[in-house]
Amino acid sequence: SDGMVLQSAPAQAVVWGFVADGAKVSVSFGGQSVPVETGTYVGESVFTATLPATPASLTSMHNITATSGKETITLGNVLFGDVWVCSGQSNMAYPIGSPTCWNESNINCTVRDAQCGYGCANNSAAEIKAMADWPHLRLFENTDRGSKVPLADSGSTGWKTPAEFGGGFSAACWFFGRDVYDKLETKRPIGLMATHVGGTPDQHWSSPDAIDKCKGSEPWDWPANFTDSVLWNGKVVPLLKTTIKGAIWYQGEANSRTDGRQYNCSFPAMIEDWRAKWGQHNGQSDPAFPFGWAQLNSNGAAELYTTATKNTPTAGD
Repeated sequence: SDGMVLQSAPAQAVVWGFVADGAKVSVSFGGQSVPVETGTYVGESVFTATLPATPASLTSMHNITATSGKETITLGNVLFGDVWVCSGQSNMAYPIGSPTCWNESNINCTVRDAQCGYGCANNSAAEIKAMADWPHLRLFENTDRGSKVPLADSGSTGWKTPAEFGGGFSAACWFFGRDVYDKLETKRPIGLMATHVGGTPDQHWSSPDAIDKCKGSEPWDWPANFTDSVLWNGKVVPLLKTTIKGAIWYQGEANSRTDGRQYNCSFPAMIEDWRAKWGQHNGQSDPAFPFGWAQLNSNGAAELYTTATKNTPTAGD
């Protein structure tokens, strides 16, 4: 949509859309024609254009135009910077809150109100007001849930400035993007794509290929006939054609009912598969992109962290 952030150089951003079978499509960027490929994605007829590598800039706004027959679509106010995907369960889904949610006199939850139901971040009114100070961050959330089959597209909020989105956005995703921007020596736009559902296990977010890597005969393995991938189908597959910088994930509590050995396979398998699939589907995302993750702390979690990072050394990059 208008106002989106696309991945900057040295990677090339990919834009795509739906088109009638056999129709011709032309794409214009920066006054120049961009080569277009037509084909299928998850059974849908689509066109795909890989844009020239474009430097990050806080001031350069771009237009992208796609034309097919008598129909023309133009996206305006497009920025180039770094694009991050924020995913996981409830601690990624919890919002910043509302201007009236936080009550400094109730930090110990003497009164069981919205604040005490994980309804807002500390000092939510101040945090929401301050969002206007980061106009070069852009926020996006896909809004559909699971699917038994892979989907090419999903419902979304469209891209919005922080002030437009307000307190309804993921607090963890927002603070991550804000802090990354603040730490950059050379500032660039940051695009945050949120895709999360509370209370969900990692097998919901894993492709069939990732699940297959953890099937076996041990009690902690997935059985031979096990299938899942419902959130992978509905909330990850629609994003795979987007060039990204990296991903962050929070948390693994829905997988805590076992002794850790199942998750010790399933989570690293999910990470490796996300990296591979993003690289395969747009040809531009780094197949070793950074994947940052966190989960609630406990002795079991600490032990699991040690084991998991031994198996995938880049999981916590």
